Amino acid sequence: NRRWDSDFLGIRAAIASGVVGTVVHFESHFDRFRPQVRARWREQAGPGSGLWFDLGPHLVDQALQLFGLPDAVSARFAIQRAGGATDDWAHVCLDYGPCRVILHGSMLVAGGSARFTVHGDRGSLVKHAMDRQEAQLLSGMRPGAPGWGHDPDPIRFFDGSDGAPRAMPTPPGDQRRYYAGIRDAIAGSGMNPVTPLQAIAVMAVLEAGVRSAHTQRSVALALHAGERQALSVDAAG
Repeated sequence: NRRWDSDFLGIRAAIASGVVGTVVHFESHFDRFRPQVRARWREQAGPGSGLWFDLGPHLVDQALQLFGLPDAVSARFAIQRAGGATDDWAHVCLDYGPCRVILHGSMLVAGGSARFTVHGDRGSLVKHAMDRQEAQLLSGMRPGAPGWGHDPDPIRFFDGSDGAPRAMPTPPGDQRRYYAGIRDAIAGSGMNPVTPLQAIAVMAVLEAGVRSAHTQRSVALALHAGERQALSVDAAG
């Protein structure tokens, strides 16, 4: 559903417009400030717990939507909070030849980091604030209400020719589009918005990150040629 976040929709459109040229560095952060370890599954030791398995799928899926399968994955995890029982800091690099994609998450960032940073051979993009739909839901706003998904924080484009910044409006987010797509797929009137093959690709990157962190080495995805071919066809339409 985070394919329909305002921040991702805006960055994806800006990259597609060609304004930054060829992307050489893409950085995506899910940073929060939650210094106290809470008694819930994702913050306790056990299979599938930890920040990488909690927030990593969102970061990975968005990266795959933009760049496809990486050549290799290099990951480092850490437990930084007092009393922590599983990883609460993750820094993962996806290798795309000359381009590097950085996926980062932390539970001890009170502010200052950007949601997205993109550098290309024509300029750079910076998006600071995250999509607001989760915060709107927690405040009691109903999806579809006036202002739903509105993002007042613009994307900032820095032109490589003179470095001058320019604000680019961020489109509204609407995660309801994911669930509407699922409804249509079940009813037989539309395509599944997130296919099983795409889910397999996300899991392959997540598992590669775990192997990399364990071995302290860069690793390839555990996909055979047939799976890679099927994913290429799936991505093409």
